[in-house]
Amino acid sequence: SCAILLDIADEQQAKQIVSHYPHLPKGASVIWPQQRDTFIYHNQAIWPFVTAFWLRAAKKVENAPAVTLGISSLVRGAALSLSNMENFDAVTGRVEIDSEHKEPQVNSPRQLWSVAGYLSMIHDIIFGLTWTDSGIRLAPYITREFRNHLLPNSNQLVLKGFPYRSYQLDIQINLPPVTEEMAGAYTLGEIRLNGQGITSEITEAMLSDRNLVEVDLVEGKTETSPLNLVNNLEDYRYRFAPRPPIVESITAIDEQLAIRFNLNGENPDEVTVNMYRDGELVAKGLSGNLKSWRDHNSQGTRSPSYCYNLETVYITSGTTSQPSQPFCYWGSNSERISYVNADQFSAIGGQFSEGHGRKHFENWGQPGDSITVNLKAQLNGRHAIQVVAGNGAGAINTGITCAVKHLQMKNLQNSQIVADGYLMMPQLGSWERWLESSVIFTQIDLIANQDYEIKIFSDAQAINMSSFAHNANYTGGNGGTEAYNYVNIAQIKLNALT
Repeated sequence: SCAILLDIADEQQAKQIVSHYPHLPKGASVIWPQQRDTFIYHNQAIWPFVTAFWLRAAKKVENAPAVTLGISSLVRGAALSLSNMENFDAVTGRVEIDSEHKEPQVNSPRQLWSVAGYLSMIHDIIFGLTWTDSGIRLAPYITREFRNHLLPNSNQLVLKGFPYRSYQLDIQINLPPVTEEMAGAYTLGEIRLNGQGITSEITEAMLSDRNLVEVDLVEGKTETSPLNLVNNLEDYRYRFAPRPPIVESITAIDEQLAIRFNLNGENPDEVTVNMYRDGELVAKGLSGNLKSWRDHNSQGTRSPSYCYNLETVYITSGTTSQPSQPFCYWGSNSERISYVNADQFSAIGGQFSEGHGRKHFENWGQPGDSITVNLKAQLNGRHAIQVVAGNGAGAINTGITCAVKHLQMKNLQNSQIVADGYLMMPQLGSWERWLESSVIFTQIDLIANQDYEIKIFSDAQAINMSSFAHNANYTGGNGGTEAYNYVNIAQIKLNALT
């Protein structure tokens, strides 16, 4: 919806986004397709505030079926739960379903963002209120299907006592008579302000203390827009994506690279496999019965450090898995990876420790702390830099203390900066867990056997959410009362890409 509302998508793309996105009978789910073995929360869920943004996007492209379904979803959810709930199961529309675990995992009544979403439906869609620099425009978007199903006995819709700056507005929409036609939406007819017809926006100069705005809707086009409605939800292949496949190994065989993989429990007769090399599709529709695939455009051990990932596709529905974790070829014995461990760091701040399963500097990460290493490039060409880090400051799926540090690499012969960027090291739930950071690529080719220096430090940009005054009262973990940007770094890795 944001791509449409922020004009990132052009008009044709915007229409395609709304019409192609899979809708369920109870509304548009937050994500599509749903993920196997994942609890209902964002997965297989309808969130009213998300639906409200989707409604605005659907109105913008004049997709009447999408607007009708979105309105019905919000009205139904609030009416049956007697509150503005946080979320709903996308399949049943219920606030809780019968399962081994409570699902959705988290759900609460009286949610202000859900209230705001419902009000947006009324103000932005049904009454069509738009605020400009100089006043108000009205462009109600009421579909025939919505009117016939939910308002068959109503001739008027009234928004009474709507406050606009120091003024009060009573807005009255006059509906056309009900007909058997269900397609499309009504068209804007005449607008009257205090009995006088107007053709422009309503400005402050036109208003009295109390005002009556009358809007006549008239019969217009009965053309409808397409909508991708998924009804066969009992078939898991239409509701869910396949589980992402797993790359097991990459080996050089007969001057080619052979990628061995498994389907992560999916039925091989139900899926096909797509293969990507460095993000580009290189093989499509491979049989699910394959155990490995050879890249005929590779050169065995002479291949660049290609990274491969796969996706699987259900044959009957076309739903596609998440990409597998990338698996890269670093040479027959990983000789393209060089590294420096913590016992070789020159560190300012923290205390050297062998706890949590790896050598590192504990309590490192305050402003002024730094880690510096000197190393030689083993090979010519571009390189990727990562660190192996531990961040047990909180769970991986929440919190405000993802560690962020600045990394620079320079050529010690001429002091030229050859790599410059910021490392992201997320919370991992435990200090015992170690994971590779985000990647920083060298800006130029490194020279084999040349001496380089890597320095990791803090600066004004190396901050996380705990630095923001907005989170001063955060009580969900570290951060809040003061900035927290600590991280344990065990290893710096230099990966040759050629």
